[in-house]
Amino acid sequence: MLKILVTGGAGFIGKHLVKRLVEEGRTVICLVRKTSNVDELKKLKVEIIYGDLLDYTLLNDILIDTEIGIIYHLGGAVYSRKSKNYREVNILGTKNLLEACCDRNRIKKFILVSSITAVGPQRQRQYILNEDTLPNPIPPYGMSKYESEKIALKYSKDYNLPLVIVRPPLVYGPEQSLDMTNIFKKIEKGLFRIIGDGEFITSLCYIDNLIDGLLLIEKNNNSIGQIYFIADNKYYTFKEIAETISKEMDVNLPNVKIPKWFGNLSGLLYQVLHKFFGVTSITLYSLKLMTLNFACDISKIRRELSYKPAVDLEEGIRRTVKWYKAEFANHGS
Repeated sequence: MLKILVTGGAGFIGKHLVKRLVEEGRTVICLVRKTSNVDELKKLKVEIIYGDLLDYTLLNDILIDTEIGIIYHLGGAVYSRKSKNYREVNILGTKNLLEACCDRNRIKKFILVSSITAVGPQRQRQYILNEDTLPNPIPPYGMSKYESEKIALKYSKDYNLPLVIVRPPLVYGPEQSLDMTNIFKKIEKGLFRIIGDGEFITSLCYIDNLIDGLLLIEKNNNSIGQIYFIADNKYYTFKEIAETISKEMDVNLPNVKIPKWFGNLSGLLYQVLHKFFGVTSITLYSLKLMTLNFACDISKIRRELSYKPAVDLEEGIRRTVKWYKAEFANHGS
């Protein structure tokens, strides 16, 4: 059986993917940064290689292994204070990996996990994002993901690389990213505030739903050359998401809301920091996000690969709150 290389294997999505692959009896190699916490990966007894996507020699050495046939490319910069890091890691790192693959020309499938932000928010609420939507990414993260997609498509065309691009929205679940966990913390402490009327819509993807979709893509040859959105069954309003979390946590959601103009101002400040100072702010971006519509249509992957998200919002939040309470019960704030 072919070996699987997972870049970013120590990250939130990576750990869940690797665990599922191991459960299926697959042989997995994980490329992780030296600063990554690999305790869980060690428990899974997978091969761990410490390194950087910017190190082409290392990538080339890894792919000397003739049994590597599948690549899940998850590695990249998601949250960075410096704007340039998005370009260096997400664009140049992806290019390095693609070059190493094409030099060997033995890869059976290269799955690039991009982001809904590579397409950008809906121009009008009623036009739900799909694979044919003209991209208008939000810099710098979304732009870096869009540029990495373009590079991957070029390599796929020039070298006949069997590529699939996946665009998940915000992914949540046990061991989720810090920014998503902070929302749970704020709701628990009564500090969370909805911006505007809370009726802006967004897609979410529970982690198990995403992994199900990724494995469908890997195992189905019809996916080669395609782009797919993977998300939950439906999209939600920000108010609906917050109310679902507060209900599961058994706390009241404050009625006080922040005016929409504050979110717009946050977005403007974010752009100024990025353009003139080369820095980004996750806080400012998160506030702006609640004034945007980021809902995607998953009809294509349903139709072509029979994708069926098994976990709905209520169940996903229930599982996540259970993890959250166990993880932070003795950690204070």
